[in-house]
Amino acid sequence: MILMVQASHRPCPGSAQEPRRERSADEMFMASEWSVALREIAMETAAHTEQATRARQRVSEARITGSQDGMSPRLPGDPLPRR
Repeated sequence: MILMVQASHRPCPGSAQEPRRERSADEMFMASEWSVALREIAMETAAHTEQATRARQRVSEARITGSQDGMSPRLPGDPLPRR
């Protein structure tokens, strides 16, 4: 999912430059929807980060195991052996 945000030249809501006002029901609903969406994105990102960490660990363990067995496993991205 790609999230695009357009910058606004208005002062931030609640800033000293903008007078205080009550938020409408629509604004509160949209803030709630954004909050839920951002929380979901954060959870997905954390899950992908955890998967990548586990994958790196498995590759590292495979290299260690291979070197202990006297075999040198060639994994994607490894340089070709010298002759």
